[in-house]
Amino acid sequence: MTLVDTGLETSKSERLLQVRDHIDADRFLLTYGDGLADVNVEQLVEHHEENGTVGTVTGVKAPSSFGVLETDGDSVSAVQEKPLTSKRINVGFFVFETTVFDSLSADRELEQDTLNELADRGELGIYRHDGFFKGVDTRKGLDKVRKISTEKDDLPWLGGEP
Repeated sequence: MTLVDTGLETSKSERLLQVRDHIDADRFLLTYGDGLADVNVEQLVEHHEENGTVGTVTGVKAPSSFGVLETDGDSVSAVQEKPLTSKRINVGFFVFETTVFDSLSADRELEQDTLNELADRGELGIYRHDGFFKGVDTRKGLDKVRKISTEKDDLPWLGGEP
C-alpha cells in the first residue's frame, strides 16, 4: 500500500493524477471513502468488464431529502416522507480503465467534467446496487451507522439484514 499526501484543497481529478504513477495495472478501483456499502466488488468489476466502458460508477436509489406532497389544486392528496427517488445517485464506488487519465486534468472536476465527458461519449457505465448503502460524510450519517452497528448482530455492510 502506498499513501500519497495529495493536499487538503486538491480536486479529485488532481488527486488521481498524483497517484497515476502508482497504478501498475490497466484497471483500478476508486472510492471516495465516505460511504459504507455491501457492494460486491467482484460483481462490480465483472459488470464493468462486460460493458467494456472506460469507467463504471455505482448507483443506488436514494431517499429524497424531503417529504414529498402530492397535490390536487390547493389540496394535499398524499404525503410521502422521504420516498426513494426514481433516479440513482453516484455513491462513489468506481472501476476505471487507466485510459481515464487521458480525460483528466488538474483544472477539471472529476464529476462535473470528466464523468460527463465519458457519459457523452458512451464510455461511462452504471452498476446498479440495490443493497445496503449509507453515506457517512455527515455527522448524521455517521451517527446512523454507529446506531446500526450497536443494535444489530448482522451488520448490513457485511451482508446481514439492513
